[in-house]
Amino acid sequence: MTRETPYAASIGGGEDEYPQEDPDPQTLDIRGSLTSPFETLSDRLTFPEEEARLLALGRGEPGEPVTGTVLDRFAATVAGARHGEPAVTAPDGTLTFAELDARARHVAALTASAGVVPGDRVAVLLPRSTDSVAALLGVLTAGAVHVPLDPALPEARLAAVLADANRRRI
Repeated sequence: MTRETPYAASIGGGEDEYPQEDPDPQTLDIRGSLTSPFETLSDRLTFPEEEARLLALGRGEPGEPVTGTVLDRFAATVAGARHGEPAVTAPDGTLTFAELDARARHVAALTASAGVVPGDRVAVLLPRSTDSVAALLGVLTAGAVHVPLDPALPEARLAAVLADANRRRI
């Protein structure tokens, strides 16, 4: 059960109140945090060191070398995650890091049992969802190359991507 709290918004010089649910304690509440009409959210959400690093990369300057793979980083994140900490939220729900890891490992086992070997291309036809994230990690865990396909694309586009990908499985 959530408690509604009023949130005052100035519209056309007047003040109106709009009921807003209390934000989730894990969600950043930015209401009232901007101090000037010229300040942007990125001014508040980006650390100066990170901003400088991103701008340097945008100018083509060399960045620090990235160590480890996506899977190495995911494993480290899973190991350091608090119990029940959400890893992914999509229209179909939320998965914790442990749940996402378990699903990804299951997809990897299914992929390998289907005869996929490292380096094979595996087309994944799923809408954006928790399952699509698990499929991405599972295909990578199996050593294969993930070829994402959006079911909302026209059939001709899907066929062209599949022909280009020379995939082993879909």
